[in-house]
Amino acid sequence: YRIELEDIKVEIEKQRADLVALKEKQFVRPPAFNVHSPRDLTLATDEVLLYNVELLNEGEGYDITTGVFTAPTAGLYMFTAHMCNY
Repeated sequence: YRIELEDIKVEIEKQRADLVALKEKQFVRPPAFNVHSPRDLTLATDEVLLYNVELLNEGEGYDITTGVFTAPTAGLYMFTAHMCNY
């Protein structure tokens, strides 16, 4: 019985290590970006506002040359914007 118990303990530790390794592989940093326009702008009707100053681009999903964010995976994404009119 002693040998079986030791074998079981070894197997449990091996599976625990495998589980930790699997959890580390599954963690993916969520995409995030923070961009702004470098100056005050007056926009014409239907003009596209391009945010081309990049402060953060975790996951490289935002393209500052096009202003397009490409989601790396399907899912629910939240975007916030702050604009002032004066």
